[in-house]
Amino acid sequence: MRAAIAILLAGVSVAQAQEFPAVGRWIFATGTFTGSVSGNRNETLYNGDVVQERIDCRISMRFDADGTVHYSTGQYVYEKHYFKKTTTGGFLVGHTLITADSVRGSRRTNLRLQVTQYDRVWNTTWTPRPEVPSRVLQESWLTDGRGRTWGHSQPLETSPTVYCEPKLFWRNQDGKGPGLLLTDSYTGPDVFRPWATVTANWSFRVR
Repeated sequence: MRAAIAILLAGVSVAQAQEFPAVGRWIFATGTFTGSVSGNRNETLYNGDVVQERIDCRISMRFDADGTVHYSTGQYVYEKHYFKKTTTGGFLVGHTLITADSVRGSRRTNLRLQVTQYDRVWNTTWTPRPEVPSRVLQESWLTDGRGRTWGHSQPLETSPTVYCEPKLFWRNQDGKGPGLLLTDSYTGPDVFRPWATVTANWSFRVR
C-alpha cells in the first residue's frame, strides 16, 4: 500500500511540473502609453531609382476606465522623395510632405490587451485612434542629366487626418517571444518602416 501511495504521489508531482503553453486572451485595460517614431531612409534601388524618407512623430495617451482616452501629440512630419530614373540620365521626382501641429484632446475609445496567464502582453489595440488634422503637399518635377529642373507640376494640397502609430514587436519579430510586461519599455525597429526606430513606455492595468 505504501508503495502504491508513493507511486501515486510521484505521478502527481510529475504532472504538476509540466509547463503548459501560454494562451493570450483579449481583455479591456486602463493605463498610459507614450511612444515616438523617428528615422531617415536614403536607398538606391536595383534599377537606379532612389527613395528618400523621413518621419518624426510622438504621442502620449491615458486610458480611463470609462472608455475615454486623453492624448497629447507632438508635431508630426513625414516626407518622401521618389526619384524615378529616366532614359536621359535624369529623374522624375515625386514629393510628398505631411505635417501636423501639436494637439491635446480627448475622445471615446477602449484599450484592449492580449494578455497571457503570466501577465505578458502579446498585442494591444485602441479604436478609434486619436487622429489629428494635417496638411499634405504633393508635387512632382523632372530633372535632366545635369540636375536641372524641368516641368514642375502644380502643387496639390489636401487636409486629411493623421495618426502617430509607434507600432512595436510585442513578441519579437518572429512573433514567438514570451511577450512584454504590463509595465515596461521598448526601443527597436518600427513594424511598418524597418528604417525607423520606435521608442515606447507604458503602464497598463487589467480591468
